[in-house]
Amino acid sequence: MWDEIARFEAEHERLSQHKRLCTGEPLEPLPRAVLPNTVDSLAAFKELVSQVYMHWHEKWGGNVGFLLGTARQAAPQARSFWTTLKEIRTAHQHSTNEQAVRALNEWHHQACGTRSPRVPDEWATCAKALIVQLIDAVTELADAAMTVQQREDDRRAWQQRTAESVRSAVIRVAADLGLRLSEGQIDYHKRQVEGRWRGYHVSQGRNARSELDSLVERSLMAQSPRLPCDHLEILQELEVIGSLSAFAGIQLAHAVAAISRTRGDAFLKLVAATWASVQPTEPEPANR
Repeated sequence: MWDEIARFEAEHERLSQHKRLCTGEPLEPLPRAVLPNTVDSLAAFKELVSQVYMHWHEKWGGNVGFLLGTARQAAPQARSFWTTLKEIRTAHQHSTNEQAVRALNEWHHQACGTRSPRVPDEWATCAKALIVQLIDAVTELADAAMTVQQREDDRRAWQQRTAESVRSAVIRVAADLGLRLSEGQIDYHKRQVEGRWRGYHVSQGRNARSELDSLVERSLMAQSPRLPCDHLEILQELEVIGSLSAFAGIQLAHAVAAISRTRGDAFLKLVAATWASVQPTEPEPANR
C-alpha cells in the first residue's frame, strides 16, 4: 500500500501547488501518521476509509466541489471515486442500508475477487485498490486545477471561494437578520450550509460571497418559529390547499406572525388581507 501512497502524495503535491498559485493557500495534506500501518482486517480497512473520507469530504470538500464544477464532465474518475467512497462509508456506518451494502460487496469483488474479504491478503488488496482510485481522482483534480490556473476568471473565483468562511457568513447574515445565535446554533447552521457549499458551483459572473450568504439566509429562515395556529387553518382561509401557492402562503403567514404577534381569528384575517394585497393585479382591458 505504501508504494501507492507515495504515488498519491506526488499527485496531491501537484494539486496543492496549483491551489497555492491560484489561492495563496496549499491543500491540506493526508499525513501518513493518520493511516493504519497495515490493512489486514475489516477494522483496519474501515480506518483507512474513514481517513480518506474525512479528508476528501471535509478537508478538501470545498476545493473538490469547485474543481468538479469547473471541470464539468472532464473528471469522470473523480466523480466515480466520490460516489464509491460515499457508498463504502455508508455501508460501514449503516449495515441496514441494503443498496450501499450491495454496492460495497460489488466493489470488494472487483477489487480483490470476493464479495466478502476475510484473509489479510484480501484486505490489503482492497486497500491498494482504494488508494489507486484516490490517485486517479486526485490526478484529474490536479489537471482541472492546472486549467483553472490558466483562466483568470476561474482563478479569481477559486480565490474568492477559498477566502469565504462559512462560520463567518453565518454570524454575518444572522446579524443582518437581527438574530442572536448561541454557539450551538451557529455550529448547526455551519454544518447545514457546509454540506451544500462544498459541492456548490458559483456560476460565472456571480459573487461567491453573495452566493454563500444566500445559502446561509435560507438555512436561517428555515428555523421559523411556530405559527399561532395549524397550517391547514391558514391554507383554508387563503383557499390554496394543495395548490402551487400553498407554500408561499405559509411563508407569508410566518412573516405576519413574526411582525404582528396576533393570534386566533385576528391573525387569520390579517394573513388573508396581506395575501390579497400582494396578489398580482389583472391588466385592464384595452379600450376598443
